Amino acid sequence: MSGLKKRSLNASTDRVEDDKQVTEKTLSRRGVNGSMSRAGDSAPGIPTADIITSADREGPPPKDKYVGLPRTESMEILAPMQQTEPESQWIMLDIIVQCFLVQHHINPIHMFILCKMRRYLRVLFVCTLLIFCSLLYVFNQLVSSLESANHQERAQRTRAADPGLSERAQYDRCNSGSVTRWKPYWRISDAVCPNNCVTDSALRSASRVSGGPEPERLEPVGLAVVACGSRLEETLTMLKSAVLFSRRHLHFHIFAEDDLHAGFRQTLESWPQRFRSKFDYSIYPITFPSENAREWKKLFKPCASQRLFLPLILKQVDSVLYVDTDILFLRPAEDVWSFLSRFNGSHVAAMAPEHEEPRIGWYNRFARHPYYGKTGVNSGVMLMNMTRIRHKHFKNDMTAVDLKWADLLMPLLHKYKLNITWGDQDLLNIIFHHNPECLLVLECQWNYRPDHCIYGSNCISAEQHGVYVLHGNRGVYHDDKQPAFRAVYDAIQQFPFDEDPVRGLLLPLEEKLRSTDHTYCGRSRHAFTKRLRQTVRDLQEDHHSSRRTEV
Repeated sequence: MSGLKKRSLNASTDRVEDDKQVTEKTLSRRGVNGSMSRAGDSAPGIPTADIITSADREGPPPKDKYVGLPRTESMEILAPMQQTEPESQWIMLDIIVQCFLVQHHINPIHMFILCKMRRYLRVLFVCTLLIFCSLLYVFNQLVSSLESANHQERAQRTRAADPGLSERAQYDRCNSGSVTRWKPYWRISDAVCPNNCVTDSALRSASRVSGGPEPERLEPVGLAVVACGSRLEETLTMLKSAVLFSRRHLHFHIFAEDDLHAGFRQTLESWPQRFRSKFDYSIYPITFPSENAREWKKLFKPCASQRLFLPLILKQVDSVLYVDTDILFLRPAEDVWSFLSRFNGSHVAAMAPEHEEPRIGWYNRFARHPYYGKTGVNSGVMLMNMTRIRHKHFKNDMTAVDLKWADLLMPLLHKYKLNITWGDQDLLNIIFHHNPECLLVLECQWNYRPDHCIYGSNCISAEQHGVYVLHGNRGVYHDDKQPAFRAVYDAIQQFPFDEDPVRGLLLPLEEKLRSTDHTYCGRSRHAFTKRLRQTVRDLQEDHHSSRRTEV
């Protein structure tokens, strides 16, 4: 019996030794240092309690060739095959990386440093890219400035080589009615006419040539307008209304596209001498800053934003009355001009409100930018003291420093170009929002628009005193949506200069207005003719007196 126990113990000991040899071979293949001398010993870093041998098991030994390995090691070996332990994947990856480093003679410490510095290398790359882009932008700006300077230098050399334009070139450049003696008020900007073009009426030029005395007169009323596209006829009708009803001498500053210049000259020169002697005119090309010129031109209506640059172009002109092409004067233009005498020390411009009734106002309901007052202002009629505009520093919401007009416009466009709807008028509202003391507000009869009557009459001053200046925006002169406005436009446009103004203008207009009672504006027709009656009577007196003089 004792011999049987002894053989059993020897068999068990042999099995333990076999298990130990298998374990050592496995660990040696994985690069584990050290060996196990006894079944109770543990591998370095492995707890002894995790050792499993056949001696610890009850019953017959398992037929697993990995019996005797530490539990963690056996699981690490089995995991890649069974895919039950996620951490085993990282262990296998670590083994692969170690083999790669050994095979390629790479220092693991260097590899560790590179991994840690990877994020810093990314930041360094981004910073380098930004610096490169900045240097490229600066270089581009420098090249542009040098090209601009070279262009100006070439232009100066050209003018020096060919001093003075020919008589025809001067006429085409300035497009003036005539050229006479120097007067500072009539001097045209060097940027537009480099040879100091000076305009005056052909009648006075003829009288001076013949030695006749020139009658004393007041400073002319400067009237500025911008015409582009199909606005030639509309602009001429506006100028006709100013010439018909004004008793004071006028000077027209007409900014127009090149293909309209000939049409203006031919029509203005064809008017009867009695009216032609009442005005001078100069025609200018459309001029915008070279930077963003196309953007300025198409900001709202074609070329309308030109009015913003009048103080910078007409550098020698003190004041000007700017009007849109769709304006009609129903009383003398000098009556609007007279508001210059009402300017206080801070006023630089005068405009009328955009709306009288806030409930139908546009700016107070929809604007995404600052605007003047409660309902904003409309720039269709704008009286400007341009000397003050050129010299004043305007408060703004872009810098803590007040900016001059020339330095204000471009930053203002860049900041608000995505938020403005009505173009240059919105920019003017922003400027006067921050500088309300600079604006004199006119009453609504000085800029009477369809908005004052299409929802019911809301211009009280026009109801009481009549419309002084009619503004046919929304294209109402050329469609049938507001026939009252179109009736006034057609009456002035079709009126022959030499005809009696009462029979040829006032009476046909009143008859036409009576047929517009079906519209809200037509029901306010008395406002259209209330002041016009007096204006036409004054014109009739002038007409009769001129006839007596001719006889």
